[in-house]
Amino acid sequence: MSRLVTAFGVEFASGESPCFVRPGFTGDRLTRLLVHVEVGQERTTAVLDTGGAFLVLDPIFATMIGIDHADGLARDRIHIRGFVRHGTIHRMPLTLLATTGESLTFEATAFVPELEHGETWPLPSYLGWQGCLDRIRFAVDPADEVVYFGAVTG
Repeated sequence: MSRLVTAFGVEFASGESPCFVRPGFTGDRLTRLLVHVEVGQERTTAVLDTGGAFLVLDPIFATMIGIDHADGLARDRIHIRGFVRHGTIHRMPLTLLATTGESLTFEATAFVPELEHGETWPLPSYLGWQGCLDRIRFAVDPADEVVYFGAVTG
């Protein structure tokens, strides 16, 4: 990884990882940018979504890692990909996994949708801007399908 610094000489990125450009879910007409992350000691793939809010977790994955709606900080609702969903807000560590350099762990605000009995979640997890991506530095090289990331300092 070559050294990239801000105008003030601060290191911009401390890690890099492959990203994948493909449809985010079955029937998706557009391609999405997906990255590997770790939440609650478990790895998953999430769509990088600078137009969204929060770390939106697939509710089945959230249950698997032990997130309980009763432990939520608040109830909220969001609009995501044409759905209006109610759920709970949580704060949790999120790790971007580096293949070169250092992985980056930071606190993200997560939204966990509530499912009706027997309902399935049709979407992947998302890394939204507000409360998630706005807490780090990141850049994407679409030609080489690489994402660079680092902590916001100062």
